[in-house]
Amino acid sequence: MPTIRALIVDDDPITRTVVSQCLAGDPDIEVVCCDSGDQAFARLNNGEKIDWLLLDWNMPGMSGHQFLCALRADARFNSLRIMMLTCQSSLDDVKQALAAGADEYLMKPFTKEMLIAKLALLALT
Repeated sequence: MPTIRALIVDDDPITRTVVSQCLAGDPDIEVVCCDSGDQAFARLNNGEKIDWLLLDWNMPGMSGHQFLCALRADARFNSLRIMMLTCQSSLDDVKQALAAGADEYLMKPFTKEMLIAKLALLALT
C-alpha cells in the first residue's frame, strides 16, 4: 500500500501524465491529479490525505503562487510538502515561491531523474 500521496496540480494534461508516469513505478507513491487550484483546494478541504503537492505556477483562475500562499496561510496544511513544478525560471520567481512556502522548485522541462532527485529532497524536509 502506498505510503505517500502526491497531488499534481497543473492545468496541462500532458504535464500531469508525464509526472504520473515518472512516479508510476514507485509502489510507495500514489498519484492523484487536479487541473486547477480551486479543484485541489476542494479536495484538501474535504479532508483528502495528501503528503506531497506538485504545483504549476501558471494556471487559469487561481495561480499556483496564489494557491501556495493560501495553503501556507492555513495551519491545517503546515505538514504538506510543496514543490513548484513550473516554467517560471527567473531567480526572482524561485525566491518568491520559496519565500511563500514552497519546499522545492523544479523548472520545466525536466527529466525523470531530475524529478526523482527533487522528490528525494522533498522527502527529507
